[in-house]
Amino acid sequence: MLNAQFSPGELAMVHSFLEGTKNCTQCHEVGGKSLSNGCVECHTPIKMRIDQNRGFHKDKQEDCGKCHPDHNSREFKLVHWEKGEKNFDHLNVGFDLTGEHKNLECRKCHIEKNIVESSVISWINKYPNEPISERTLLGVANTCNGCHEDIHRGEVSQDCASCHTTKDWKQSRNSFNHDLAKFQLIGEHKKVDCEECHVVDQLRKPPIMQLTDLEYQTCGSCHTDIHKGAYGNKCEKCHTTEKGWIKNLIPFDHNETEYPLQGLHINQDCMACHTEELAGLLPSFKQCSDCHVDKHGGQFVERNDKGACESCHTVDGFIPTTYSFADHDQSRFKLDGSHFAIPCVLCHKPIEDGSLINYAQFKWAVLQCNSCHTDVHRKQFTQRNNPLLCNDCHTTQTFLMAKF
Repeated sequence: MLNAQFSPGELAMVHSFLEGTKNCTQCHEVGGKSLSNGCVECHTPIKMRIDQNRGFHKDKQEDCGKCHPDHNSREFKLVHWEKGEKNFDHLNVGFDLTGEHKNLECRKCHIEKNIVESSVISWINKYPNEPISERTLLGVANTCNGCHEDIHRGEVSQDCASCHTTKDWKQSRNSFNHDLAKFQLIGEHKKVDCEECHVVDQLRKPPIMQLTDLEYQTCGSCHTDIHKGAYGNKCEKCHTTEKGWIKNLIPFDHNETEYPLQGLHINQDCMACHTEELAGLLPSFKQCSDCHVDKHGGQFVERNDKGACESCHTVDGFIPTTYSFADHDQSRFKLDGSHFAIPCVLCHKPIEDGSLINYAQFKWAVLQCNSCHTDVHRKQFTQRNNPLLCNDCHTTQTFLMAKF
């Protein structure tokens, strides 16, 4: 009964060190009921917030004991959550919870390592024997880096909200405006996954894309030069970033190369010569056979010109040939008489020995009449003791006029 005249009951556990009649005036004013002055002398961070008109207590000028009554036993909770701690409206403290923050437990953020405010840290250190840091909700930073690790390691701005949201921080890749970067995305670059250029550094924990110090000055910074340096590093002279880097070639003047296009070559599809097998390397073009199959099957390789195609053909077409009667006179078989009127194809027929199917014959081991003509005399004159040749009786003017 005697103690009850001095103390209405046990203090809460957090204030138990103030138990005893000698400590009453540390909280209570003599002759007064208000606790406010006594409370803020210890709870200095709260006083500072009231003075600065910020935080949950900014407009709480009334008696602290109205909300935090003490002397109700050691187990009494001095903080009363009107709607429950989980339902506390965080907007009341000036920091609205949005996105994924709404689903977090309070102590995910309000922990000792996240306390950065100097006044709160000083208050905690003032009472080293009390677990204040485990209980207080004050002093936590209201910036992203106050709670979250800067996984970009200072590569980019500390203003996380310029790229990320609290709903899903990975969504930034879909909404990021690359026009604000040093490398604007155009054409097919807009469809490329971020990781294709911003390679994920697996050595980082957690693994994260590299965002800065990337080489991008030339196409070769990212793309393999399939031309092996043959055309320099100015890819944009010929290519665009639009779909189909081959089909969408910028009009190319082949006359500026070592092989100007002429004749039928002008209308050829690029890939007919610059095939995929070449993998971007230059095709050989010193002689026709570098691209074209020898339709004569090597029959002319023993000629002085080694069977050079241009001796008979032009780039305007394989047919007609430029080979003339005058050229034929220089061959092993000079044309005369009726041979002048014979179409070429009647003599130069496809070879049927299986080795050069569909190749016209231009080379004969023996050049005699029976190389082309059937012996209508059925060998009557060739089997004589003194065999007769065709030209012993006939001329090239006409078969019917014999010299016999």
